[in-house]
Parts: sequence; C-alpha cells; structure tokens
Amino acid sequence: MKNMEFFRNVSIGQYVDEDTPVHRLAPATKYLWLLALLTPASLARSTLSVMVLAASSLVFALVARVRPLFLLRGFLPVMPILLIAAVLQVAFTRPGDNSLVLIALGPLSLSALEARAVLGMAARFVTMMLSLGLFTSVITEGDTARG
Repeated sequence: MKNMEFFRNVSIGQYVDEDTPVHRLAPATKYLWLLALLTPASLARSTLSVMVLAASSLVFALVARVRPLFLLRGFLPVMPILLIAAVLQVAFTRPGDNSLVLIALGPLSLSALEARAVLGMAARFVTMMLSLGLFTSVITEGDTARG
C-alpha cells in the first residue's frame, strides 16, 4: 500500500477531465505537440530556450485548465534522483575547466561551467516532466491508443 502514496503524488498518467480546446484536439495533434516540445528540449544548447519551452507547457496547462501545481507536485517523488544527478554533475568535473569558481569547500568546488550544466540539466528535466505530465492530463487511454 505504500506504493499507492507514490502514485497519488505523480501527475504523469492522470487524466484531467475538462472540456477545453486542448482536450478537444485530435490525438495525433497532441502527439505532434508533445514531440514539438520534447525534441527541442532534448536538443537545445541554451538553458534559456529550454526554460521558454517549460513556460509554454505551463501556458498550455492554463489553457487546458490543468493546475500548474498539479503538474509540479509530480516532481516531489523524483527530486532525490534529480539531486543525485546534480551532485554527480558537479563531482565529475570537466578537465580543463578554467571558469570562475563560485563556491569552494576544501577539495570540492563549484565552477560557473558546472553550475550552468546543472541548471541546464534541471531545466531540461523540468520541461520534459511538465510536457509529459500535461500530455497525459489531456489525453485519455483510448485516444492514446488511437493517436
């Protein structure tokens, strides 16, 4: 029964029954929309562009009447994984990193390049989670199969 608590806090896979223009889109259109968000988020080099994609997911959520907090609460169960990934990103420094050192604690340090890498990774993860959570919030299982 402990696993049920985990699934209650995950927004991915929970359909939100509303009558909005986003819900009325054809399933194939929803798939194309998801692809249009995930592909640039995966390939973008700029953290700012990834954050713009995350903001557009939140705008779609408002149009679809899916509460942004509903989508964001899905991050709680995966936050430890994101934190471990951020620590590993910093722990395994890039050779030849001559960027500004932001924080130094003994032998460990956080450079500007590492901070940008962690921020980029986190922004990409947030964008993908928001997009997938929103997608599954506006499409039924039947439409998923038909799409």
